[in-house]
This record gives sequence, C-alpha cells and structure tokens, in this order.
Amino acid sequence: MPLKQGKSRKSVSSNIGELMSSGRPQKQAVAIALRIARDVEAKSKGRACGGSVKRKKYAKGGSVSGPLKGATGGRSDKLKVPVMSGAHVIPADIVSAIGEGNSERGHDLLSQVFPASIKTRKPIKPKGKKAAKMANGGAPAGDTISIHVSDGEFVISPDDVESIGNGDAKRGHDLLNEFIVTARQKAIEALQNIGIPK
Repeated sequence: MPLKQGKSRKSVSSNIGELMSSGRPQKQAVAIALRIARDVEAKSKGRACGGSVKRKKYAKGGSVSGPLKGATGGRSDKLKVPVMSGAHVIPADIVSAIGEGNSERGHDLLSQVFPASIKTRKPIKPKGKKAAKMANGGAPAGDTISIHVSDGEFVISPDDVESIGNGDAKRGHDLLNEFIVTARQKAIEALQNIGIPK
C-alpha cells in the first residue's frame, strides 16, 4: 500500500504502521514518516522538499523588513539588502531562542509582535525640503540604506522601533538591544541546563 502524502498526525501514524509492517525498524519507519510530513509542509509553504524557502522579491526602490528566510547561515551576513533608515535587526540566534530553538516559530512570533515590519516599504522622500543632517554614517529618516544581513534574522521596521520607544526611535533601539542581551543570556542558561540526550 502506498504511503500517505499528508502532514497530519493520522497520516504520520498510518505511514509508520505501513513501513513497520513492510519490515522496517521502528526508528527508521518514524524517520521516513516524519520526512514525508516535512516535505508536504515544505511544499505547502513554497519550498522545495528538503530545500530552503524561496526568497521574496522586492520592488525596485523598496526595502526589506520582517523575517529573512533562505539558505545562508545565521552569522554569514552574505545578503546585501536595502532597509529603511532606523530599522533594527534581531540576530538569528535570538529569533531561534524566541521560538525555543525553532527559527520558523521565532519568525512567526516576531511577525505577530511587529506587524508593521512584515510589509515591504518604499522610501519616503521629503518634499520641498532638504534632508536633515545626520551624524557620520547616518541617513535621514525615510531613506533606504544597504546593510549586510543573514537568513534567520528579523528586520524590525522603523515604525515598530518607534512604537517600542513610545515615539522615541533611540529609546526603541536601546530597549531592543537590552532585549537581545537578556534573551541571549537566557538562551545560554537554558542550553547549559539541558542534559545529555538519552
């Protein structure tokens, strides 16, 4: 009997039973059944089986915010992307920690907390006025700047950063930096307390 191409608990259980009845060891049967479920899930989210998420295409002149998903490593910083001036990047290890080791879940949770960040934005150019002067290396609010990021990270839009700081972008950045340090410390403590696998 062919295996079921589903991701439900019932489909997985049925496939495990079918594989075991055909002579496969239990551990191998479970691994195969779970792989089928992951492949079905991957296809439903636009990924190749066992592959990475298709990269979202952005309109020319637009900017990137929200979850960054793809095949690069979480510390590679190989992606050169445009972001709005004033955006904030949550590192990949923090995204994973928020999702209890699951980056996809971490991205989902951050997307709920930062709704403005999951939209692609176009830069806002001030009309009839010269852009405000900024410190060396800075960019006027509303401008797009290029940065290097990694898949697995999450870009928080300037709107969400200001919202965190109650209208104060600098306060928003400071609070986010404090959050990153605290989340990283908690993740390290949690990993240190994990015992040896049985």
